[in-house]
Amino acid sequence: MLYLSGRYKEAEKYRVELESVALSDEEDVQLQVILITQYTRYGELTRAIEQGIKALDNINCSISDDGDALQQAISGAINSLATTPFDALLKKHSVEDKSVLLTLDILMAMQPCCYNSGSLLFPMTILKLLELTQQHGNSAYSSYIYTMYGLLCTKVLKDYDTAFEATRCSQEISKQYPKNPMVEGRLSMMRSNFIMPWQLPLQKSGELRETAFQQCFEQGDYYWGVHAYIFGFYADLICAPSLDMMVTRVEKVIDICKEIKQPAQVYLSTLQRNFLQILEGKLDNTKNLSHESGFEDKAISFYQQTNYMCGKYDRLLGRLLQGYLFANYQQTLAVTLAEELGPDDLDEGIFHEAVYTQFNILCILALKQSNPSAVTPHYESWLQQAWQKFKQWYQLNPDNFSAGYYLISAEFYATHGDELNAFNAYEKSISASANAGFALYQAIANERAGLFRKK
Repeated sequence: MLYLSGRYKEAEKYRVELESVALSDEEDVQLQVILITQYTRYGELTRAIEQGIKALDNINCSISDDGDALQQAISGAINSLATTPFDALLKKHSVEDKSVLLTLDILMAMQPCCYNSGSLLFPMTILKLLELTQQHGNSAYSSYIYTMYGLLCTKVLKDYDTAFEATRCSQEISKQYPKNPMVEGRLSMMRSNFIMPWQLPLQKSGELRETAFQQCFEQGDYYWGVHAYIFGFYADLICAPSLDMMVTRVEKVIDICKEIKQPAQVYLSTLQRNFLQILEGKLDNTKNLSHESGFEDKAISFYQQTNYMCGKYDRLLGRLLQGYLFANYQQTLAVTLAEELGPDDLDEGIFHEAVYTQFNILCILALKQSNPSAVTPHYESWLQQAWQKFKQWYQLNPDNFSAGYYLISAEFYATHGDELNAFNAYEKSISASANAGFALYQAIANERAGLFRKK
């Protein structure tokens, strides 16, 4: 309660006292789970991870963030699922070993801090959760574990069919255990943001995202609740009939994050609000996302200091759409496709990845038309790989990717001066955007078609 009420120093003093007391294994794990959770809430992601590793060591469970170890763990999971697929895993008995259940408790608590920091321990904790389930049987956590492996498939492995199967089985296994309202909210958040955008029309994920927020909010699980909206921001922007609704919701998230003392998320959501207000014409800034001098730089500094990957990636997306929509292609690409960007800057798996891919492609193609000498070999190489990825998504889920696919195709044709095919592709993009309810894409396709006609 001391942590939750913001009395951090008092809580830390009491923690020291508790750690000096002889606790049972179960009591110690409960304490460790509280510490991991609260350090995550306070944005101390590295400390939360260190606490988790310490807790696992105390119960003789080792976990590594080594890249080779991760590859071995991935191979092990794939091989195990080839032998015992999720359908067979559903039939396993329940875990009886209390030490295994305690290990699951700690690994579950480590999920948010490992994810938000971009640590390799995030996929490692998922794989360890799955491994324990495969070896010892199912638990009340199994629904979450199956879904998280699905998340790993969309985020890292790009194995979408397995992601969809894991999610289906997650819903089946949940019927075997009593409902846990808090876990239900978190599962809805994950499914709406990591699975459904690649499988179903985007509006469906938006509906579940609303449910996820309400489920989390009703349980006082505000941290996960606000991330339902944070992770879904750009998916919802694509579908939004107007920006007013988006601004109202973002301001709600800012207020909640201030109340629960989440400074990283306050920075992130404020930059989102600024971006929306720039689009509305209420904030006059075409160069960055600041509403006051130096605000974006302060946000970046805080993200770097706390290793908040979600914030770094979200800011890149805001700058990307801002730059594309205001035709600042060269300056934008220098930020969003900087060669020094690494995995801890790019948060894949959610629909942000699709938006990041599409609009960087569009920026490069627009730059090819306006200033071809500014297109670097790095951009060319990235473009070819990204286009192949986008075409895969189009085949996977035409409902969500037809509008973007035809718009990119039109821009390729326009780059080569192929008027007939360019106009045809623009019209297909406009039609697909209208059918999908993607107002932003429809506006862009109309504008780009009009600009091409003027040439």
